[in-house]
Amino acid sequence: MDHLRINTRIRFNMPFPPKPQPDTLLSALLLGATGGLLDAVVYTLHGHVFANAMTGNVILLGISACSGDWHQAARHLAPISAFIVGVMASRCLRELRSSMPRSLSSALR
Repeated sequence: MDHLRINTRIRFNMPFPPKPQPDTLLSALLLGATGGLLDAVVYTLHGHVFANAMTGNVILLGISACSGDWHQAARHLAPISAFIVGVMASRCLRELRSSMPRSLSSALR
């Protein structure tokens, strides 16, 4: 069956899927573990808010708002707002860089 799949890919000029690289898997595992550790430390030591993934903050904001705990809900607004401001600032900087002359843009890298 595998032989048929290979012949079909060659005949229809279909690209072969990339082979997984061991260093890519190791990098993904390290990044995932680091992100999880950062979330755990910040959540437990800094007022039960997440710094790495906004999904947790949005979920906890919704739970607090639905249960009427407005004080707890407000605690999740600061990191969500900072995340949104950071995304907007990144977008503005990218557009500013694309409108710069190429020589100045290269010098800023």
